[in-house]
Amino acid sequence: MVNLEAAAPHIQKLLSAISKSLNVEAAVFDRNCQLIAYTSKYLQHKGRQVHTPSLEEVFTQDDILVNEPGHMPSCFGCRFKEACPATIELLHSIKVDDNPVGAIALTAFNADGQKRIMRHLETYHAVLRDTAELIAVLSSQGSNYGSSLDALEPMRGAMDASSDCIFCIDSTGTIVYSNSAAGQMFPQCFSYPGLLHRLLPSEVLAEVLAGNWITNKLIKTRNFSARLSCLPIKNRHQITGAIIQVNQPLKTVDFDAIGSTRLAAEALNGIVGTSETIADLKNRVRKIAPSKASVLLTGESGTGKELFARAIHQASTRAAFPFIPINCAAIPETLFESELFGYDEGAFTGAKKGGKPGLIEIANKGTLFLDEIGDMPKYMQAKLLRVLQDFAVTRVGGLRPTPVDVRIIAATNQNIEEKVAKNEFRLDLFYRLNVIPLYIPPLRQRKEDIEALAKHFLLRYGSDPRHTRFSAETLALFQSHEWPGNARELENIVEHAIAMESGKIITPASLPASFLTRQPPSEIKERLGGIEADIIRSTIDKYGWNLSGKKSAAKELGIGLRTLYRKLEEQPNNSQA
Repeated sequence: MVNLEAAAPHIQKLLSAISKSLNVEAAVFDRNCQLIAYTSKYLQHKGRQVHTPSLEEVFTQDDILVNEPGHMPSCFGCRFKEACPATIELLHSIKVDDNPVGAIALTAFNADGQKRIMRHLETYHAVLRDTAELIAVLSSQGSNYGSSLDALEPMRGAMDASSDCIFCIDSTGTIVYSNSAAGQMFPQCFSYPGLLHRLLPSEVLAEVLAGNWITNKLIKTRNFSARLSCLPIKNRHQITGAIIQVNQPLKTVDFDAIGSTRLAAEALNGIVGTSETIADLKNRVRKIAPSKASVLLTGESGTGKELFARAIHQASTRAAFPFIPINCAAIPETLFESELFGYDEGAFTGAKKGGKPGLIEIANKGTLFLDEIGDMPKYMQAKLLRVLQDFAVTRVGGLRPTPVDVRIIAATNQNIEEKVAKNEFRLDLFYRLNVIPLYIPPLRQRKEDIEALAKHFLLRYGSDPRHTRFSAETLALFQSHEWPGNARELENIVEHAIAMESGKIITPASLPASFLTRQPPSEIKERLGGIEADIIRSTIDKYGWNLSGKKSAAKELGIGLRTLYRKLEEQPNNSQA
């Protein structure tokens, strides 16, 4: 049974979504020429009274373009005469089983709207046809379909025609669709659909996820200010998603003016250290940040190469655009090309409809960080070299190259020159990447940074206000350690100590036993006196001084039972050994 009036609430939501997407007004009429659903501005300009002859023409001809409102043959007898408030109108019939049951109209009431519709006339016609079919389904199948995100499918063409950024999200805030304008303004949304919380202020996102209607709300972030509207999508009073429209920015940050000042300071503050080495590296970051030249970061694992890469990006004029990190060792070789370069529709079995941009395209105007570059497959090295030479990328299965403006920062803990000598890495690519080399020394070579880093990690993970500082013995242990895992190892040990420490001061007793037993015994005795003895005794106290307890203590300490007995014998006043 066809019943447009029963489906009116869902049709109303659909019209609101189309209106926001296309920045036009819309209305739906039944076969008796009664106004069923409408946008507020349509009602404001044209009212409820309908000029029947124009609709009858739609019912017989299916498609009507009124590009001279008030002066068309079907306008004869209209109450507006030659003073029609509309500047252009598109109408299409709604049919069920080839029988017209109503009509839908898209209308503009200003010159800009008229120009926009005429410029994208085919797209608007396609949207009208798809929406008319959807309304026919709504009226004949009931209310279940209209509240689903699937109902937005016919509007994708309309959304792509809009110059405003439009996101469709599900109930969790995950982006399930974004139009072309959104892709240009926020290119990272293609690969990171969960990043809506990074794009919108938290209080605005909370309103969106709560299912609130939002109209032209001014939002401000570090990068831009714009106006946002939100249309919630509900199914039986449950939030199933929303359509979010962000107008083109009213104001964008002048990164050229402030990139080397405030943003650079914020980026460099994230690099912790008081050594002369770190101070020199920070100065180099300031100098190289404005450049477009490629950077090759080298150093052991855990030294903070990605931290420096992000600092270079954030201190540059590219900070408003994506920073896309790629771990070359983590991507399967069979997927490497499609991940970096993207693919066109039909490029291979399982390729998404419409294709997919690669990470290089997504990083356009920003920075591409290629971590573990030494593990990049040889055949991909040649393709990356072509990108660096031509500043263009061709998708898998594509024929037309897409220009890209991207800065490459690469990083490795391997000796690339040795790999070049073994013919495992292209010499010409090495020269392209190594324009600005930056070596990050290991922590053991800048031990004056250890205490500053430890305090930094204490602040990061020490949510309990009881943890205020490290004991002198703990800091001495940190200084005596060689730190093969560098800053990452120190971070893990501090986090462990915070979890284990019950007092205000982080003492050696809260450090991992495996860390303590790696210390040279003579150095521990020389520097810390009885610390080793205290650790051993406290561990045995934990498990008990019987044979079973001592076996468990030796296992936790990472030493053999005989070694444990020997160390106990070496301790003064050992009455329980």
